[in-house]
Amino acid sequence: MSVNNVNQLQKKQKSGIAVLLSILRLNKGHWGTLLLIQLCCLAWALEANILPYALRFVLDALQNHDAIPEGSLHPVVIPIVLGMSAWVVIISLFHFGDYVMANFIAKFKENMRMAAYEHVSQQSYGYFVSNMSGSIASQISDLARSSWDVMELLIQTFIPAFLGVIVAIGLFAVLHPMFGMILICWVTMHLLCCFYFSQKCRSLAQVHAMVQNGLSGRIADSLANHSIIRLFTAFSGEYRYIKNAQNLERQQYTISLMYVAKMKLVLGVVYLFWVGGVMTLAEIYAYKYGIMSIGELVYVINTANNIGMMMWVVAIMMPNLFQELGVSAQGLSLLDVPITIEDAENAGILKVLHGSIEFRNVVFHYHEGQTLFEEQNAFIPAGQKVGLVGFSGSGKTTFTNLILRYFDVISGEILIDGQNIKKVTQESLRRNIAMIPQDAALFNRSIMENIKYSNAEATEEEVIWAAKMANCHQFIKAMPEGYATIVGERGSKLSGGQRQRIAIARAFLKESKILILDEATSALDSNTERLIQESLSKIMSHKTTLVIAHRLSTLVQMDRILVFYNGKIVEDGSHDELIEHDGHYAKLWSMQMGGFLADGDNSDFKE
Repeated sequence: MSVNNVNQLQKKQKSGIAVLLSILRLNKGHWGTLLLIQLCCLAWALEANILPYALRFVLDALQNHDAIPEGSLHPVVIPIVLGMSAWVVIISLFHFGDYVMANFIAKFKENMRMAAYEHVSQQSYGYFVSNMSGSIASQISDLARSSWDVMELLIQTFIPAFLGVIVAIGLFAVLHPMFGMILICWVTMHLLCCFYFSQKCRSLAQVHAMVQNGLSGRIADSLANHSIIRLFTAFSGEYRYIKNAQNLERQQYTISLMYVAKMKLVLGVVYLFWVGGVMTLAEIYAYKYGIMSIGELVYVINTANNIGMMMWVVAIMMPNLFQELGVSAQGLSLLDVPITIEDAENAGILKVLHGSIEFRNVVFHYHEGQTLFEEQNAFIPAGQKVGLVGFSGSGKTTFTNLILRYFDVISGEILIDGQNIKKVTQESLRRNIAMIPQDAALFNRSIMENIKYSNAEATEEEVIWAAKMANCHQFIKAMPEGYATIVGERGSKLSGGQRQRIAIARAFLKESKILILDEATSALDSNTERLIQESLSKIMSHKTTLVIAHRLSTLVQMDRILVFYNGKIVEDGSHDELIEHDGHYAKLWSMQMGGFLADGDNSDFKE
């Protein structure tokens, strides 16, 4: 992230009130608990005012003890009893509030974390292509932490402090109106200084949070691709790449801390003015004019100090509050990104009895001005095996991505068994489609869990059957922990061929009428590929199958081959028919080098 990008980010910030309202809205089911915690935390305001007020009467009673009639209750007893009772209540509230919070904090953070995860997980395929997963994960984690920090600061510090000030103003005004006016003036000056500085603090904190998330994303991306760094001996360049982001993060953090230091200096001067001024005025009134008693003098001094300390704590914690508001705003920005691929209102459940696929006048492009599919029509009968061929960027993968509804068509319809896929739920659509990608993605979990991911209800026997069909049962059993073996991040503990066979086993286990193979055997050796092709022939026997392949020899036995060029299906027929036609496919066949299709000149088109 460059300095120019940082300047742009400063213009897109959410206000602190908006952040707080968003946090409360996401926790509307817990407002009662938050209110209970708040009531307990108000004990701080009572402690700052009630105990000095009781001490005032104790001192005045001791000063006038000679005027007490014999046999009567000493006046000091009542304020002591009331003061001790208040102290017991205050301490009890503190401890009860701690107990409630101990049972609530984890729930609150869970609610924030899961709300963000639920929203992000519904984003489109394009969203995850455009954003670093490490940065997203960092934002979700930071949101759970920072949102509670915001609530904790407000509930435990800011709201009790303001209530304490209000109570003190009332008690001071009763004692002498001038003291109430002095307190009002000082608090007003203090808050104006706080709000003046806090606006900049919030802005700097949010920019720092954005820069920090960008740094986390770069680190996660670099660590995830450590093998490439080693392969190209690019550690020094990668270090500089991370260091540049780290330098920007350090600069933004330093700017934030320097501004906070400036704020503390100004507020410290205001605090000294308040404590020194009020105490001096109290002494003048007490000793020179005799307006105040000893108890009132001590009360004013103690309460002035308590309120001053409360407001000082508010000032000290305010930068933290706005820093956490900035971090929360960055996390909440995930929820502000609209979900572009959504289920239609009253979307139905896709019911696939046969598995026919139809493109009807489909128009689609990724960017304005880029032509891909224009009024594209195609019909694939149920149970047909169809190969998709063409240069890179010709539209093969886009064709399958549209069927999966990773992207929405601009106009036209895609129908499965006569049902428009935009009018059914995405879950039911993808439940009826099995896909074996070129780069098999595995979770850092056991092999059993990875295979069962396509069918959570499958039994262990069914998983083993699928593994045998995919020719991976033998190598799994040879592992020390067998099916309980953890495969590592993205399956890094397995070879490419092993990962691919587990992905094929996962597809076997899924009950679906439609199967998509995207270079599914490209990572396998010749012998294993032959065995897998036999297994794939079995799984394809009763499914509508789309096979993307650069190695055209794997498509010879397909019922039909669709030839893509510049986003159009330019030829359609069996292998023999297309060779006889001597068109584009025949040229591709003749260009085969070692069984693979050479790249063409369609790099401007995105698959």
